[in-house]
Amino acid sequence: MQTIEVLDPRGALRVTEQPLANRNGKLARTRIGFLSNKKANATLLLQEIERLLHERFGDFEAIYGEKGAAVPVPPEFLAELETCSAVLTGMADCGSCTSWSLHDAVVLEGKGIPSVLLCTDEFAPLARAESVAKGMGGLPLAVIPHPLADNRPHEVRTKAERIADEIVAILTRDASELDAQYRPLYHRLAQTRLKQSATCVDDVCIADPSGGAVQPAA
Repeated sequence: MQTIEVLDPRGALRVTEQPLANRNGKLARTRIGFLSNKKANATLLLQEIERLLHERFGDFEAIYGEKGAAVPVPPEFLAELETCSAVLTGMADCGSCTSWSLHDAVVLEGKGIPSVLLCTDEFAPLARAESVAKGMGGLPLAVIPHPLADNRPHEVRTKAERIADEIVAILTRDASELDAQYRPLYHRLAQTRLKQSATCVDDVCIADPSGGAVQPAA
């Protein structure tokens, strides 16, 4: 009887784990960076979040910069972001833009700058898979319902309000607690469309554009 040799094409993932940057719990009277990849409504979402952060922290200096969706942050603006106490980057709502926005967030965290990646729920599993591959599997993601690009201003505002408090926590809470909270999230690649445009990404991420929780379909 002939023997057939079956080879496993899967490679082993070998990465060096990187910790999240330390958070000191304070953002008032600091400098906060806002990095937009110029995707539709990305800058508007960042501006709405800036407004909400001012309501929560009071005065801080906002530093804005733009880059292409499928390239890393330019070195000259990266140098400016390195002077910030925290950075928000987005928008991760497609394949290449998710990869490069996540890359920027990991680079900033590695430089000791607390960062948050703004991401739509359709691309959160991709962002998590790539953060694991980069050795930062607990990188926090601030997730909103997909899509963002065709949203009207009031819809963008609603999505910003939905994640504002989470962003505050991501940028100020203890790094080890954040790692433990976010590392288990967004690992499943399958999405199930629910009624009224709600999206269930996995058992621990159920997003509803209205802001309320929904239950997976039976």
